[in-house]
Amino acid sequence: MRGMDTNINDRLERSALGEGRFNPDEQKKYLNTFRERIILTINFEDAKKKEVIDNFDPVLSDIEGKYDNIAVKINGNLSDSISMKYKKIAKDHNIPATIISTPLTASRFGVIVHSNIALNADHFDIYERYTNLLKAKEIIKKKKKEGFLKRLFK
Repeated sequence: MRGMDTNINDRLERSALGEGRFNPDEQKKYLNTFRERIILTINFEDAKKKEVIDNFDPVLSDIEGKYDNIAVKINGNLSDSISMKYKKIAKDHNIPATIISTPLTASRFGVIVHSNIALNADHFDIYERYTNLLKAKEIIKKKKKEGFLKRLFK
């Protein structure tokens, strides 16, 4: 019984002295999760881009097919309309999504997709992992614009 009292006292003392989370700086940086759990990141500025928002649905479809127990964290400093778009897309995939209220300086990320287990994935930025998807849409848009201009000036 004495050993149990010591554990409780130690735990209370640690909690009273400061942060109770394991590695709080890392959790702040990654919107309350750990780096080893990250599947995909979208930096704050990219999270506002229409092409990224429009492609979040197929990206989540791809991730769903590869990983289990995924969740989405959304930076609370994004506008409400953008946050709600990401949250709705996640909901459409039955993926839990949470808006994290954190100071903007604490995290450079706008959206994070993560698992509840350690994955230690490399290259998890959306532009690194889904270059072909994002670039393909960009090329199609450019061709449509060029086609219209060419027809206009013929």
